[in-house]
Amino acid sequence: RVPGELRVYETLRLRSVLPARGRACGGTTLTLRGDGLRASPDLSVLFVKGARREIVKARYDEAVRCVLCETPAWVAPPVEPADADADAEADAIAPNAPVADDVIVEVGLNTQQWTRNCLHYLFQDFAFHKVEPAVGPLVGGTLAKLIGAGFSDCVGMKARFTDPVTAVSFEVDATFVSEMELTCNTPAFGAPKPFDTQVLLTVNGQEYSSEAVPFRFEGNLPKGSK
Repeated sequence: RVPGELRVYETLRLRSVLPARGRACGGTTLTLRGDGLRASPDLSVLFVKGARREIVKARYDEAVRCVLCETPAWVAPPVEPADADADAEADAIAPNAPVADDVIVEVGLNTQQWTRNCLHYLFQDFAFHKVEPAVGPLVGGTLAKLIGAGFSDCVGMKARFTDPVTAVSFEVDATFVSEMELTCNTPAFGAPKPFDTQVLLTVNGQEYSSEAVPFRFEGNLPKGSK
């Protein structure tokens, strides 16, 4: 009998997972980079926490030398309060804060052996409630607070300001302050008169808040501006 072919590969090492967080309903596109990653019929990504394991099919992008996959749905179990007083205090500070679940991500070529680098990914929804102040000058540059819940310090946080009349949009980087606050500097639209915009927020560069928050640009442009 002719023996079957056995292919032996170098040890895999996972070095980065981006973005580092996404919605609990899944569907976020992850980019995984590391050593020894390659195309394989059984290329897969493992999401694990405790006894729970979710395996999704992945694909290898030869052009950029990375693994791509879509995250599975992962609903975190409700957190039991340590005591009633602490739970009431936390709820008063951040009512209805989205529940988060931090999991380990690994990659494998055959759905049996996996990397052991323990890189983390956070399943967490977020809420976006309002912008403070809700009005700023047409020239932009207002330091605005983006108030909500479920924020974390990660790559890809942006605020998108859109004029619903002209459909013109500008995106600006957002900075993490706390689980309930981000900040950003409002953009300059260069409009000749006051107008209203709709603001959307993303915390990973892919998925935006489900509902827009209003922000109004007012005041005249400086003399000499077009």
